[in-house]
Amino acid sequence: MSTDTWLQPLKTIARPLLASGNFRITSERSDPKAFGNALIILDSSRLRLRFIVDRAESFAAVASPSRPEEWYDLKSVLKALGYFSDPLGPWKHPDGKFRPNQLPDEPVVLALRHQALLEVVASNSFKIVGGHVRRVQ
Repeated sequence: MSTDTWLQPLKTIARPLLASGNFRITSERSDPKAFGNALIILDSSRLRLRFIVDRAESFAAVASPSRPEEWYDLKSVLKALGYFSDPLGPWKHPDGKFRPNQLPDEPVVLALRHQALLEVVASNSFKIVGGHVRRVQ
């Protein structure tokens, strides 16, 4: 697999969020010299979403537009709210198999499904679940 391939798969999984008309890509970055690591940030008026591929592992985080640099792991936020029970850590494909140039779409599906709830929590700068969520860099 080429090491510069992760930015396009990130954009591909983000399509449903972009198609909703609520989000737009405000930042994207890829580093072919660092295992093809890539990230995209999507913003709406009430929520920020960040998707990262780091050494072929996929991560998702959320932030409030009022505190745009305070990112919280999407899994831990949903878990604290009672909407996620799987282990924390990188997102995996449902069957657990690695697929070059394909990323799991579960974080996007969950972000869309729980968008209204995530927006409410973000409007309070995640204080509602503060003690139970993992802040990430």
